[in-house]
Amino acid sequence: MSAVVKVLLVGFLLQRTHCEDFGVYLPEQMEALRGSCLRIPCSFTVRDDHKNNLNKAPATPTVTPPTVSVSEGNQPTNTRVTVSPSGPVTEHSNVSLTCSSDANPAVQHYHWYKADGGTHTLIGNSAVLNMKASRETTVIFCEAQNARGAENSTIIKLDVQFPAQILNSSSNCSGDLAQISCVCETEGNPFPLIHWSFQESLQTSPSAVSL
Repeated sequence: MSAVVKVLLVGFLLQRTHCEDFGVYLPEQMEALRGSCLRIPCSFTVRDDHKNNLNKAPATPTVTPPTVSVSEGNQPTNTRVTVSPSGPVTEHSNVSLTCSSDANPAVQHYHWYKADGGTHTLIGNSAVLNMKASRETTVIFCEAQNARGAENSTIIKLDVQFPAQILNSSSNCSGDLAQISCVCETEGNPFPLIHWSFQESLQTSPSAVSL
């Protein structure tokens, strides 16, 4: 990957053949990616009594080479997610997730993914993800990316709470007067507690009831 190049440029003197000094000025420090094109702004000053000679062909300048220091930089590390509010959240309430990372150069792109088994679904492209809490989106991670590489955060699991519900498609009773077998399937967070009740006529029956 491209390394970060910190270029320290010192001012130098451009001399013309007639010993007429011109002051040339460059930035003291610039930052660029190794291998990329770098445009260096430059300005110079000319004494008033020499401005009329600017249309003449320039002489070959004498320049002092700049001093260059190199810093390799690093890909994102310690990528992490913070959630607000922290702790359990009610379904359909607002929740904000922030992706942070240590990187040089700074992180350029953030991506948020919903993890569903072996499938990752992109759900956001900014450092902060604002969403409605949903039981369908509870396992999430972020990715931080710069010119040196990318790193994923650890997977977080949102504690989305919602009321208990009976799944009618898989809840039923079957049997005869001698024995009844009932199944009740539910979903909810926190995990639902199931209570059974019977009509009085069934409670007084001498037959056994199986659950």
